[in-house]
Amino acid sequence: MLEGQPRTFYLRHYYLIELDQSKIALLDALRDKHQQSSSDRRVQIQVLQGDCNIIIPELLARRPISDHEATFCLLDQRTFECHWSTVETLARYKKSGHKIELFYFLPNSWLPRAVSRTKNVERLRRWWGRDDFDAFLHLSQAKRCSTFCERLKTELGYTHVLPFPILERAHGRRIMYYMIHATDHPAAPTLMTYAYNTAVHPLPSEEQFLLALERINDAKPDL
Repeated sequence: MLEGQPRTFYLRHYYLIELDQSKIALLDALRDKHQQSSSDRRVQIQVLQGDCNIIIPELLARRPISDHEATFCLLDQRTFECHWSTVETLARYKKSGHKIELFYFLPNSWLPRAVSRTKNVERLRRWWGRDDFDAFLHLSQAKRCSTFCERLKTELGYTHVLPFPILERAHGRRIMYYMIHATDHPAAPTLMTYAYNTAVHPLPSEEQFLLALERINDAKPDL
């Protein structure tokens, strides 16, 4: 994102949040490299070490982002790290203008195994944000995806919510996880779809997925 954004859509404030202390040096190096090579001194990059579920609410409480500043949040979790309350805080931050766009990684293929090995029930409850997390986790893969997307629409007010599947190249091209894009900007879905198609092309199963997605989005969630 630092190098590839178009000049008509500058993001000028970056907050890179990482829990793993051993990875902070890599992010610091990335920040320094960009700042040394960039002529635009308006771009500010902060590297923050810690739990995003603590840092994001504390950061947003200081109102560092104006209501009309273009804002994009990548929530890159492995499985259960990002609490629903954090997603909600991001979605409700702006009082006017477009909401903070979200790009949320929803695990898929390894989710049942991860759930079976998780002894901390409270962790699952914080991730899903409700007490019916067990019912959600036992839905089919497609239904989990559509249910999560529906919550972003109905509970958090996003107009457009699209799941983009990331497939494993081997072993039958399983869907490993979904990158769920949530936005209320009318142009954003087209831009994200173009970026996705460019990144994953060629994708032989794309047509089948889009047909399935249409059926999923028309279906009502069980929860």
